[in-house]
Amino acid sequence: MIKYAIAASGKGTIFHAVINAQRASKIPHGQIVALITDTADAGAMGRAQAANISSHFIDHTQIQEDIDKAIIKVLKSSGAQFLFLTGFKQKISPTVLKEVPVYNTLPALDLGKFGRLHGIDVHQAVIKARRKFTGATIHEVGGKTLMQTSYIDVLKDDTPEALQKRVQTEEYKQAIKFLDNLTRKMNTTIVVYGRAQITRIQQDAPQAKVFEMPSTTEIDDCLREEPYLVIVSDENSLALGLVDKLTEKGARAFGPTQAAAEIVLSKHFAKDFMRRHSIPTANFCAFNNNDDALTYVKDIAPHPLVVKTNGSKKAIISRNLDQSERAIHSMDGTIIIEELLTGPEMTLTAFIDGKDYSLMPTTISTSAVEKEIIKPTIKGLTEEGREFKGILNFDLMITSQGIKLIEYNTHFGDIDLLETNLLDIMNACIDGTLDHIKIKWKKGARA
Repeated sequence: MIKYAIAASGKGTIFHAVINAQRASKIPHGQIVALITDTADAGAMGRAQAANISSHFIDHTQIQEDIDKAIIKVLKSSGAQFLFLTGFKQKISPTVLKEVPVYNTLPALDLGKFGRLHGIDVHQAVIKARRKFTGATIHEVGGKTLMQTSYIDVLKDDTPEALQKRVQTEEYKQAIKFLDNLTRKMNTTIVVYGRAQITRIQQDAPQAKVFEMPSTTEIDDCLREEPYLVIVSDENSLALGLVDKLTEKGARAFGPTQAAAEIVLSKHFAKDFMRRHSIPTANFCAFNNNDDALTYVKDIAPHPLVVKTNGSKKAIISRNLDQSERAIHSMDGTIIIEELLTGPEMTLTAFIDGKDYSLMPTTISTSAVEKEIIKPTIKGLTEEGREFKGILNFDLMITSQGIKLIEYNTHFGDIDLLETNLLDIMNACIDGTLDHIKIKWKKGARA
């Protein structure tokens, strides 16, 4: 269990919501071990006592050195590994920040404008500033924003109390989700199928135990580790439906379901999917037997051609009938024959959460590709009950007739320039909240 302390100055409503969530096993890896308050009669004190949580009043009229010593003493004696501020009115000094990470929840979206306010004063200021929407933010004290709620409309006739009530509902949910994610990461096991970015995962979650698992239909060994996160990236595991099986057992699994992964695993399905959703690609025909394929290349299809087989990476360029015949005879199963496209090839890679996506850096303008290829792909998969969550590569060719899609893949792209924590992105993809985080990339270039 990850132990943490909470600091509150007033009624302690968020504190109480967290206590209830912990009792309901919604924060299974975390345990509140102390409450710190600057108000002797704070409502949070009564909530702590009712929950048998150690509570500590620290007089902030003392000199800063004594305040710091008192806070640090509570943190060390309780074993708290971080401090979470919930409506705490006092500023945390650099001395305390050197001891443990400190996180703060603020009932507003603009830290620069409203970050120094507390409680009802925040909502009063939001209304006075004529903001059209508001929300709640969790940030690392002295650091970056970590989580924000969806936008909450500020109504024309809102009172601070009415607005506070609506924001608090979302703020409670966000605090619980944040603490669950954070404590899981801090005391966690991550299982990886397919060696997907293991070095980066260890960098972004240095306290985690990372296990590599072979592709297998058996998930008992994986679940025995009680993983915080399972990353499924290799095609064998996706074909076996590991994401589905893990999810059914209550595990958090990053990667597409078996149904969604068919777009990567089956060339025939992928090509038919492109045709169904008017996604620009090479003209093609598929055949279940060699005779029909041979008739097609003899009597109908103009050369040059590309001959592929379903479920294989194999692709043969044939420039005449003799080469086509040899290619067809060398393949088993469904055979796909398509026109040969020419031009530079490139790959776009996207994080996808089922409905939203975020592209990795690229060297070309993507507006047309997004409109004609990426968005129709995500929308089409969802419409067909194959909601895709994970990483999807769009292998493209820039032809004289425009950019066309060759095929889909699901391997990781180059993320050396990624600044955002990779695990945060994976969790957002799983939860369908990719639009809640801003994915940042370092300036520079990669070859």
